[in-house]
Amino acid sequence: MLITDSSMGCNVNAQTNVQNEYLLAVNTLASISQRRFLNVWMAFEPIFKLTTWGRQHDRALNIVHGFVNKIIVERKLEWKSKKAEVVQEKMQKRQALLDLLLEMSNDGKTLSDNDIRDEVNTFMFAGHDTTATSVSWVLYALGRHPEYQEKILNEFSEMIGRKKLSLDLVNKLSWLEACIKESWRLYPVTPLIARQIYHPITILKKEIPVGSTVLINSFLLHRDSRYFPEPEVFKPERFLPNGSRYPSYAFIPFSAGSRNCIGWRFATMIVKIIVLHVLRSFTVESVEREGDLRFICELVLHNAAGVKLKIVPRSSKDD
Repeated sequence: MLITDSSMGCNVNAQTNVQNEYLLAVNTLASISQRRFLNVWMAFEPIFKLTTWGRQHDRALNIVHGFVNKIIVERKLEWKSKKAEVVQEKMQKRQALLDLLLEMSNDGKTLSDNDIRDEVNTFMFAGHDTTATSVSWVLYALGRHPEYQEKILNEFSEMIGRKKLSLDLVNKLSWLEACIKESWRLYPVTPLIARQIYHPITILKKEIPVGSTVLINSFLLHRDSRYFPEPEVFKPERFLPNGSRYPSYAFIPFSAGSRNCIGWRFATMIVKIIVLHVLRSFTVESVEREGDLRFICELVLHNAAGVKLKIVPRSSKDD
């Protein structure tokens, strides 16, 4: 699981250890949070605490806090035992988010252990399901339009070939980026974005009072024909460097403004690398037509029956 490795520097073997207590707790919290958000009675804390959801939530939260607290204690002990070697070790070993936070904590003077735990949890909850879901939808879109798989691979061969892969080189792959963005347009990973109103605002001549929650439906926003002609059609050309221009807030896969996704660059890099590696090894075919999809808008965008793909290994001559 990339997110646990990058956030805490530990591997929970999510692909094989599907019953991992920590992972199950994270998924439970995410599911309950979504259901609670849609249920007006569950928003009231005293009522929520008396429900089965509330008890499951507290159990899962204790597991998550216990797991992260244990990692923090272990990492702090490592830091103390290696204090003389820390500077040299940082030069040789890549650091997880937790390592950087411990370094910034100034022995608890700047960040407490609870502060560090909250930052790690934020990173985990924001990234544990979103990246995997994003990759699934990108591969689904490319599986429906295999000609773009070839465009991505041809551009890769021309620009990179056998050079060592680097972030700078990956960012020059225009077709890869365009296909990913077009997939995000049609299948936004977070289809609903919520904003709490703390100051009165006016939207389209409508007064929005303080205390309101405004929901932005990016699934519909991204299909606005004023900015994206033929909005239901997969056309990555829209996002090529010489493609059409659209307003800043017409396309918001990572939200926008001061409260946008803090990890969007990191997530984009991961999606690019994973998609590229999959396409270089396999041809991808989508099993279901788009008309057969049954979207479920939770914290992330799901298909009711999952995203079903058929993958076939590429021959060595295609590498």
